[in-house]
Amino acid sequence: MIKKKTKIKRRPKKLKVAHVVPATPHACGMYETARDLVLAERKLGINAHIVDPRPSRKEVDGKVQRKMKKGKCPKCDEEFDIVLDEQQIPFRPPDWHADRGVCIAPPSFAIESDIIVSHSGVDKQFFDHKGPWIHVAHGRPNSSYRIEQSGATPIYSIYKKMNDEPRWKTMVTLWPGFEHYWRLVFPDVRAFSPFVNLEYWTRQDTDYDFGGRAGKPNVVVADIWRMDKDPFHVLNAFVLFAQKCPEARIHFYGVDKNGRGKNVLFDCLKERKILGELLPMVHHLRDVYSAADILITPHRMATRTVREALACGLQVVAGTGNQYTPFTAEPEDLPEFAEAIESAWKAWRDNRDREMKRNRETAEREFDSANTAQQFITLFEELLGKRVGLKNVG
Repeated sequence: MIKKKTKIKRRPKKLKVAHVVPATPHACGMYETARDLVLAERKLGINAHIVDPRPSRKEVDGKVQRKMKKGKCPKCDEEFDIVLDEQQIPFRPPDWHADRGVCIAPPSFAIESDIIVSHSGVDKQFFDHKGPWIHVAHGRPNSSYRIEQSGATPIYSIYKKMNDEPRWKTMVTLWPGFEHYWRLVFPDVRAFSPFVNLEYWTRQDTDYDFGGRAGKPNVVVADIWRMDKDPFHVLNAFVLFAQKCPEARIHFYGVDKNGRGKNVLFDCLKERKILGELLPMVHHLRDVYSAADILITPHRMATRTVREALACGLQVVAGTGNQYTPFTAEPEDLPEFAEAIESAWKAWRDNRDREMKRNRETAEREFDSANTAQQFITLFEELLGKRVGLKNVG
């Protein structure tokens, strides 16, 4: 009697997705966003990893990058090179280095993956990859335009050149509305939901005291000072608010080393005794948000600061049109913005628990990373022409 062969039910092969971005923990919002997306995709059953495109430590050992300029001898007119700055070439972490729940995979993982999701661009080391490429445009269109205009990274030119490479299939923006700008240079642009890691960004019990400079209220500014929009106006609006509330203190995070004109503003705040902490990028921003009362921002969209602050239950005062908070005003109308800060502070004092609950619920409703991960997975399926077996997370 011949026995029939038993059919073996094989589990569906996990989709391999490489998110290409330099691994810079706590130092770059682009990396933190990509890392959170990888975490969310992995929870839905995707074999997703970060791939750092920079060279390995061994490849750059002993090598430096120099900023140079030409000099000329005043006596003999002989030209020579002058070294203005010298730094070690940045390198990627060791292969499979772990960072808070994700791994930094080697470039070979990207070559073998089903799809490459670029966050910082794709260079020639990935050209052997045969599958589709997606690019996530983390920047704001106007900011990206101004960066190129200043002579720095030619972002718009790079995006336009993507049309020449057939593997570039789609561009994704995490800020709905920006797709209309990006479609000027690349035809297929999708707008997906902005998100935040709700498990990490949640209010903590903390005794954080703002470096001994706490006030009442503690008002936080955590936006990067960018070319297209910065905290200049909301800083000045806070000064008006502080005239009515002299115990208030304003704290700045993410301030770059090149102070220039900002240092004058900070000196003036210090002279008025309303300046609190003044720090660069920090690792303890969750403690800051948990101890603070209000975050102020000029933005009308869900920037990373808005998403993280709301997830921690913090009051957010934002630019007119920001749909995620009831406290909005035109940043350049200083009295109006100062009044919005006052309204947020009054509501916080009247019923702190109510305000905290509403803010957290807004973040849970609007910024769940599982929703955005599902949007990406649906796009993967569209580009690959097949369904992906997912975990049941309902």
